[in-house]
Parts: sequence; structure tokens; C-alpha cells
Amino acid sequence: MNGIDKTDKLILSMLMNDAEQPYTDIAKKIGYVSGGTVHVRMKNYGTWALCRAPISW
Repeated sequence: MNGIDKTDKLILSMLMNDAEQPYTDIAKKIGYVSGGTVHVRMKNYGTWALCRAPISW
């Protein structure tokens, strides 16, 4: 883990407000990243054990 930067903090803050918003919406709100960047960072959060989505069957 390389640490959490300003962009990670923004993404995590937005996810705490609405965890179901699309990557592209988060990227547009941040303004300087793409939806792909948000996707990759969110994927890393699972690796870092920062986020764990509950599995519902």
C-alpha cells in the first residue's frame, strides 16, 4: 500500500455519502480523474481492506 492521498480521501468521502454512485459520477465530481481511475482505486481499497461490500443473496 502506498498510502492514501487526497484523491483517495475524496473518493472514500463520496462513497460514504452514496456507495452506489457510478465511477463516472464520482470522477466528474472530483474533476481531474477518469471513471477508470476511480474504478482502479476502488479495486485497491478492497485489497487494502478499506472497503468490504456485503454479499447479499
